[in-house]
Amino acid sequence: MADKQPMAEHVDVLKQFVDNLQLVIVQIQDDHSCRPEDDDATPFDVDAYWTRLGAIYRGLSAEATKLSLAFSSPPPPTKKQCEPLLGSLQGVILALVSAYYSLPLSQGLTLRKALQNSVLEIVQQVKSLVQNVAHFTAGSSEQLQTTGQVWQQADSFPSLPKDNKEASLAVVADTSELVTDALQELHEAVHCEEVADFNEMQERADDEPEVSWSAEDKTLVVSCTGLIKTVKSLLKKTESAVKSQGSCQSKMAVEVLDKVVEAVIRLSPLVDDLAASLYPPISDEVVREHSNTLSSEIANHLSFMRYSYLTTEDDEQWIDFLMKANEHNLNKIVKLTSNAP
Repeated sequence: MADKQPMAEHVDVLKQFVDNLQLVIVQIQDDHSCRPEDDDATPFDVDAYWTRLGAIYRGLSAEATKLSLAFSSPPPPTKKQCEPLLGSLQGVILALVSAYYSLPLSQGLTLRKALQNSVLEIVQQVKSLVQNVAHFTAGSSEQLQTTGQVWQQADSFPSLPKDNKEASLAVVADTSELVTDALQELHEAVHCEEVADFNEMQERADDEPEVSWSAEDKTLVVSCTGLIKTVKSLLKKTESAVKSQGSCQSKMAVEVLDKVVEAVIRLSPLVDDLAASLYPPISDEVVREHSNTLSSEIANHLSFMRYSYLTTEDDEQWIDFLMKANEHNLNKIVKLTSNAP
């Protein structure tokens, strides 16, 4: 019985630390209540900020490693030995949280979101490490795995966007990939030569009858695919415009990038909604509704791009082309879905 007391003590202190980390996670997730007020009179040293944050990430990795090494083999450290290890780790966590909240809103909401995700991820990885140290035998595979995950997240810091332009480009690229995936799935499905190939994707329940596309359905799918291709082209042109014209030199320029991102992230779910409605049994009314919503969002985004600083007179041609493509594809879909009884 005497041998179990130190174990209970170190587990208790580790569990308390896990609870504290969870409070930090919740606080960061509820970011709105702790946002800093921008002070235009106080200059923000971008280079110094990211240099300091990079040092914090490395420090967090080092402190997590120390904790893991202390529990690499039995017997585990006593409560008294754990306290300084956890104290050092807590100090770096607090420095990380402080640095996160000190990023001014004027640097951009998209950048802040990217940093929020990164900070949440590494704190969650540290939490998992401490949980595994508390719950498993010293040097367990779970402990080694989560230690490696902390290292991996810390090592990803150099690839983290350092301004709103980089953050915006990352969002546009990610959204473009999602739309490409949805388009590819439709392309593969509509070109299935055998009905059985398609029915494999439709097996939802044993009591549901097998259904497949009619010739009319496939014609409608092709037209809807054209609308989704318009989204793909729009995202490609948006990415190019942000890359060539995007700026972080003024608050207005940064805010425009945030608005672009807001518009872009609305497109992927709308594409998914339309794509999902195209699998049998197709409801013309539902397809028409999703097509109208997506087309409206495309038109709004094109109008925004036209009058933003991100485009020039040279961009008028592709904006006009995509406007016409959007209208053309929607008109075809409305016609095809209005013939049903």
